[in-house]
Amino acid sequence: MNAKNIINIREARKNEIDIVGGKGANLGIMISSEIPVPDGFIVTAHAYKNFLQNNGITEIIHEKIKNINEDHNRIKSETEHIRNLILKSQFSKEMKEDIENRYNAFKKPVHLAVRSSATAEDLPDASFAGQQETYLNVMKIEDVFLSIKKCFASLWSIRSFSYRENNGYNHFDVAIAVVIQEMIESEISGILFTANPVSGEKQTIIDASYNLGEAIVSGRVTPDNYILDENGNEISFTLGSKDISIIYSDEGTKTIKNSNYMKERRCLNAEDLKKLFCEASKVENLYKKPMDIEWAIKDKKVYILQARPITTIDTIKKEIKSSRTYSKKEKEYLNNMIEHFPVVCYPLDFNIAMILQNMKYELFEEAGLKIKSPIRMDDMGIIHMDKINWKISGKILRFLKIYGEYKDNENNISCGEKILKTCEDNLKILEKEIMYKNKNFTFSEIRDYFNKLVEIHKKISYARFRYFLFPSVMIGEKLDKKLKKINSNYSEYDLLSELEYVTVNMNKEIDTILKLLSKNDNCMKDLLVESNDYMLLKKKYSTEFEPIDRFLKQYGWKSNYCCIPFSSISWCEDPNRFLNLLRVTMTSKLKDKANESNKYKNILKTLEKHTGKKELNKKSPFTKNSNSIKCRKK
Repeated sequence: MNAKNIINIREARKNEIDIVGGKGANLGIMISSEIPVPDGFIVTAHAYKNFLQNNGITEIIHEKIKNINEDHNRIKSETEHIRNLILKSQFSKEMKEDIENRYNAFKKPVHLAVRSSATAEDLPDASFAGQQETYLNVMKIEDVFLSIKKCFASLWSIRSFSYRENNGYNHFDVAIAVVIQEMIESEISGILFTANPVSGEKQTIIDASYNLGEAIVSGRVTPDNYILDENGNEISFTLGSKDISIIYSDEGTKTIKNSNYMKERRCLNAEDLKKLFCEASKVENLYKKPMDIEWAIKDKKVYILQARPITTIDTIKKEIKSSRTYSKKEKEYLNNMIEHFPVVCYPLDFNIAMILQNMKYELFEEAGLKIKSPIRMDDMGIIHMDKINWKISGKILRFLKIYGEYKDNENNISCGEKILKTCEDNLKILEKEIMYKNKNFTFSEIRDYFNKLVEIHKKISYARFRYFLFPSVMIGEKLDKKLKKINSNYSEYDLLSELEYVTVNMNKEIDTILKLLSKNDNCMKDLLVESNDYMLLKKKYSTEFEPIDRFLKQYGWKSNYCCIPFSSISWCEDPNRFLNLLRVTMTSKLKDKANESNKYKNILKTLEKHTGKKELNKKSPFTKNSNSIKCRKK
């Protein structure tokens, strides 16, 4: 058995996990297979044991473990004491000199990754990965020593201790090595899966952004996404926002904003994708299983930083075998969810959106139809759709009464507007309280404010469905049937374009802005150049941009895809997103508004003839002075 305290990564071997840990062994295997891995060295598990022994910690740990029971506070206290002992202890003179010599061999300035590598990590029957510590951008030798000791100490965190205890692992059968590796000052970096981690399908999925991969791993940037088929051919691409980059600095790292040119172009070209596919295939062939890989590109060379098996594939395959087909109604529901959540959402986004989505089920239940929400989010943040199940309750006897209430349009408008007015007043009170506090909030206050907002959200959701959406749908379906009898080409949506509600008014404003901008040819030309920034254009064309500023003050809370998720970036937060919308509208063919207006007038005139003017004004929410459709869209 290799008894060295420190070895070069190239010396690590597959059968030495008990010496170099899972990460160390993986890196050694890849290097020996000529896979490009950054250079470095490993402080072995033998060094960890010697460190404990030389500082008299081994005996103390034995005593403490012997006396620990299942009491959480006792475990917390004793493991904290062990960690503090490790952090306060010193390396032997020989070990300290060896680490210093290897540190000095790196080209300066140096940025190092110091990673824990547990000796049971990545074994088939264990899940130790992620329980120990990783420290990035370590520059000074004293910080290298401290980071190594922190990695040693992480083996005695509450989480690691409890995992070993609950799964029957002997605490002294598991040791820890530490990998010290040069960090690549990458131009592009990211994450790669050699199989689809969601479906298990044989695809190569690549997330990529500029500079250091820390921005992607920490979730601070939305990367470009590439999907390659089993032969490495690109079959899908999604442009990410790539708003920021993390780069090296004298203090370690710093965050910078990417230019519009960087944000709006692809990170990877065809040659980059070919190289990544080639190296990823080597890694997968080496391990004989689908892999999750962290990578970096510098000077057109690909480096593999980490590789681990994709642990979800077997579970996914079982789920696929037991998967079911969706009904037409379920597919419509799924499409609606995809429209509102086209990007990955956070649990907070999901929970708030479900208040809105589930309100209709509460209203159905009032009328005797009990439906359980089919949408759920699992622990990995993946949204699933279960089979829609429903049953009838005794409340069904109230159905006709409730149906009649839904048809009372004037009462619905009155009741709905009262609730919305109350909610609006409550929001103003809340805003005043928040402004008065001037950002000095305790966590308790933040929780209380958030709970108040949720309660207001519930009331607005109730008013939206009970008094506006459901009644409007009922009236709309009745109106649609009337229109079809008159002319099969007519529908209720032909009447929407001339009404007064947010979406239509917003679209009209956009048309007005484009007409004003079109009077200045130079402005139009500059606007079509995607790399031109909003603030620069505003400074150059201040007069032309005045209506855009007014528009953003009124509608800037909206987003390109959906404003429901909290994580959606609004037009106010990033006006360049609104400019992109203008560019798309400018390059597409504008609709003939005069023809639309004439169609609207002709339909109303025809309806008057068939229904009578008095009856039409009484029952239809589609006349221009109607509040129903206006409130329906609030």
